[in-house]
Order: sequence, then C-alpha cells, then structure tokens
Amino acid sequence: MGAGAGLPEIPFPVDQVVTALDPSWTLGDRFVDSRGRIFCLWQIDPALTRNTFATGECAALKASGVVTNDVSDASNATYPTFAGMALGSLPESTSTTTIRYGLFLVKGRATATLTDGNVVLASAFLLGLNTSVDGGCIPIDETSAALAFGLLEAMTVGHALADDVSTACDVYVSSKVFG
Repeated sequence: MGAGAGLPEIPFPVDQVVTALDPSWTLGDRFVDSRGRIFCLWQIDPALTRNTFATGECAALKASGVVTNDVSDASNATYPTFAGMALGSLPESTSTTTIRYGLFLVKGRATATLTDGNVVLASAFLLGLNTSVDGGCIPIDETSAALAFGLLEAMTVGHALADDVSTACDVYVSSKVFG
C-alpha cells in the first residue's frame, strides 16, 4: 500500500479555503490527493488579520485544530509544532465569525519557503520550523544542534531534495507528528 492508503480523498482544492466544515470532518483529519500526498485539515488563525499564508509557508500549531504562520503565537514559540505547508494562498480567518479552513501538506513533495540561503543537497539537510521568521523553515543544524529528540520530532518539516534557490527549496515534507 502506498502513502495515504485508506485515507479519504481531499474534499476541496488545496489552494482554496472553505468557510464551513462538513459534519463528517474534524480538525486535524488527514486526506490524500491523487498524487498520494497527505494533507491535514486545520482552522486558520483568526488573529492573522491581513496575514495570508503564502504558497510554501509552514504552519505551526497554535491550539487544538488551529494553525498560524506567526511562530511567536504558536502553542510553543520556542519549539513550535510543524502542522503542514500551504500549497496556495490561504487567507486568514477575518474574525471569530468568519472562520476559514484549509488543507496543509504533511507528507509529500513541494516547494518550501526557505528563510536562509544555506541549503546544499549534498549536506542532506533536515529542515525544521524557523522560530525567527514567520512561515519559514531552516536547516535544523542552524537552529540548534542540541534539540531534544522530542522537540526535533515536533519541529521537523522534511528533507531538502535540491540546493535552495534564493528563498525556495524543493523538499520532501514529512511531518513526524501528523504525516
């Protein structure tokens, strides 16, 4: 069986948001697309006023079922939990009455927003959330060589598949928590 075997198909395009949940969905549910990539369904943080997720930006878990690209507002700002990557421009929930939900990639190939220009494929970089730049990822060895195993697991975005190009990098996203 391949990745995503047994998971339901994505219920809406990954580059769009919805404003209402189907009664059969629960935040954190996983879905698979036709390429076998796995996505989690999350509520986009209402506190992100005028701060839309951009394609390739990483999400950090803020609360049960809620994600943010503002790492300082994550459930743990020092060691945020990677909750997936946006594969389209996903606008924030504009208020507590206009809630938006999106699908975030937790396993599969994508182009990530990289926040430093030091990824070289030959170095086999493991990428993690950047706690200094919202929505970005950075090679784990640059955040701290002394991360405890559990923290490393939570912060892991995936592995570089190529050298970075400016602020973008081809990666295999592989969430250790939700993938």
